[in-house]
Amino acid sequence: MAAAAGGDVSDKLTWNFPSWSIGAEYWTYLVFGLIALTMLRWRTFVLGAVGLLAAAVVASFSKHGIETTYDFGLFRCLYGFTVGHLTYLIYRTAKAAPSQRFGTAIEVGIVALICGFVIAAGRGPLSLVAPLLFGLTVLIFAYERGLVSRMLKWPVFVKLGELSYSIYMVHAFVALMIMTAATIGQKLIGRPLLVEQIHDGEPVKVIANLNVYVLDAIFVAYIGIVIGLSALTRRLVEIPGQRLFGRWAQKAASAPRPAAAPLGPVSQQP
Repeated sequence: MAAAAGGDVSDKLTWNFPSWSIGAEYWTYLVFGLIALTMLRWRTFVLGAVGLLAAAVVASFSKHGIETTYDFGLFRCLYGFTVGHLTYLIYRTAKAAPSQRFGTAIEVGIVALICGFVIAAGRGPLSLVAPLLFGLTVLIFAYERGLVSRMLKWPVFVKLGELSYSIYMVHAFVALMIMTAATIGQKLIGRPLLVEQIHDGEPVKVIANLNVYVLDAIFVAYIGIVIGLSALTRRLVEIPGQRLFGRWAQKAASAPRPAAAPLGPVSQQP
């Protein structure tokens, strides 16, 4: 049951652990579509209530704060999706934008606030504030009023933004392959390369017992492999998939619709 709530089919994260979110997003989109089609004028209110309820479920039952995945991931996704939807509505309906004069100060301030929040929150109860803070951040940067926004328009950041979803989907796989190589390597050289450490109260294995420059080189190689593989999967998987579903949607939208039945008896002319 816990796995079903997370949109997964397992009671723990599997080899490509970021993929848990795909199942949760699938059900979240169905919930949103159902609300949008049936609630009409009340859909924003109902979606807000669903998001609030989802946040309450995560706060009450999650053992990992907002980092819940396979167990209560669906509720986490509903909560975050609702905040994102409401953030968009605020942006669309707001009549005033932040002042250009203070744009840079506001952007730098929100980035500093996020850094401090991430350090302080961890997996504790404070982490549940994350969607609200990130929603505020998206709203601020949507207006593009400061220096940070202008920097994010540099080609390197634009390209990384285009690759961001592919990066998200492949980075864990690359890390797993590196850890597998380290496991094989320590058997070949006859000394341990992997050590167990406690991170946020849970044991994790990390590569150690190597020269610091070698560890830095492994990290740089990891970043390079992730970006390169992401560029490949975006070209061969993500973009073709977008085009395929786009054609399906266009075909469905242009399909002839059946004529509406008459509301009453039709008089026949002699």
